Amino acid sequence: MPMTSGTSNVACAAWQDLALGSGTGSADYGECGPDTVAISTNAVTGPGATSDNQHIVYHELCGNGEIIAKVAGITNSGYAGLFVRESSAAGARKGAIMTQKGSQVFRQIRLTTDGITAQASYMASGHQWLKLTRSGTQVMGSWSTNGSTWNMA
Repeated sequence: MPMTSGTSNVACAAWQDLALGSGTGSADYGECGPDTVAISTNAVTGPGATSDNQHIVYHELCGNGEIIAKVAGITNSGYAGLFVRESSAAGARKGAIMTQKGSQVFRQIRLTTDGITAQASYMASGHQWLKLTRSGTQVMGSWSTNGSTWNMA
């Protein structure tokens, strides 16, 4: 997934990978600003979960900003997505937008530490792009078919 940021220089920031909770897997990405990220994991967090179990690639974002990704492909029944987390703890507060490259995108939110993850789905036929924006305490997820016109999830 190509990734860009609105207010921080993600292209030359240090990216890292991490297993959240009991998630296992691996990641293959560039040393300085991944143009392509391939993540293999055996776990995902569904609605109602109080902790996350997945393998991620991350970069710390201090303050406001956004991350945009073009999802080139997903194998099997996997998910690809973006999220903003309070910390790397499995039960951290979070906001996320995800896809399985079908006709829907999914928004997840956990408002309290170790709280329940709420999920909503949105019809998004033909989407290829995901965007997550943080402004103050607000986290907004969007999807796009072309990377320039955005629909809020």
